Amino acid sequence: MSVYYDKVAKGYKFHFQYKNKNYKSKKYKTRKKAEMAERRKRAELDGNILLLSQLVEKRLADYEFHDQLQTRAKVEQMYRCRVYPYIEDKDVDQYTIQDIQDMAIRLKNKKPINPYEGTGNIKNQSNYSVNYTVSRLGSIFNWGIRLGYCISNPCLNFEKLKYKKPEKAYWTDEDFYKVISILKPSQYKLRARLELFFWTGMRRSEARGLKYSDLDLDHNRLTIRRHIVEDGGHQELPGRKNGVDEMVVLLDDDLVEVLRETMSHDQRIDGFNMDWYVLGYKKPFVLSTFAKQLDRLAELADVPRITPHGFRHSHVSWIYSNTNLTLQETAERIGDKAQTVQNVYAHLYMRIRNMR
Repeated sequence: MSVYYDKVAKGYKFHFQYKNKNYKSKKYKTRKKAEMAERRKRAELDGNILLLSQLVEKRLADYEFHDQLQTRAKVEQMYRCRVYPYIEDKDVDQYTIQDIQDMAIRLKNKKPINPYEGTGNIKNQSNYSVNYTVSRLGSIFNWGIRLGYCISNPCLNFEKLKYKKPEKAYWTDEDFYKVISILKPSQYKLRARLELFFWTGMRRSEARGLKYSDLDLDHNRLTIRRHIVEDGGHQELPGRKNGVDEMVVLLDDDLVEVLRETMSHDQRIDGFNMDWYVLGYKKPFVLSTFAKQLDRLAELADVPRITPHGFRHSHVSWIYSNTNLTLQETAERIGDKAQTVQNVYAHLYMRIRNMR
């Protein structure tokens, strides 16, 4: 490397010859940045440019190498649906803040320049969604900078679109009982999903991975041993999503009775065994189907519409309203860090406290 410190400019520069021609750089704050800039310049002169699509592929491969399959799937979908159709695919060091702003405007107005067969299915993007897309793209550039694939992050000075972040919808115990009251006896599996989500606050991926072999109903408890990630189907990963190997969750008598009834129904099905999924059958239940069921139930029972993730907020709301658990105990109950609980669920605590 031909990097040196320029005392006059008070910064690091590079200077090298290529095919009898001199190439000099502007100043950089650190030697590392100057070295990365020189590598990129040499690669450009050799014709070895790195396209954005290639940088994304390298990032996806890194996620896969570290077994972060769920994150990989989300980033891949984000790039395929909300980045690639709306921005020119070129050398990563040629992007400017103007390119990113133009991409954001096209995404907001749903005007792709690189349409592909799935582009027409993309919903109109909210300002929040556009900001999130730019943020995730920026994280890819930051990763590329750390590994020397690029020298700058064009998303860094992006002016976020203004939006009002909506509060997460949740059910109170009164809302929950209204929904339960309209279920038919034949909807025993749906009731089990509702009861387990509401009374435990389990993550979606962990509830989907729960098997009958994980239940110890005689001692009112279950053990979370795995979670499900989507990767062109479903894949079981050991432990909880937060990295804990496994966790025991205590159950009340009413929930135990619901789970016993669910098992009794499933045991009448040919081929049943203890490796079946509690909230599914031979395979985990489908989240999109469950989400549609929740929408329909909310309409029939005249309660707020919530997502499957909204049950974590519902459970924390119930904890704040009906127990004296501390912040740390609440975090342990739902498998989060205390700081996360404080940041994410503070609005619930304040609302419930003001109601008392």
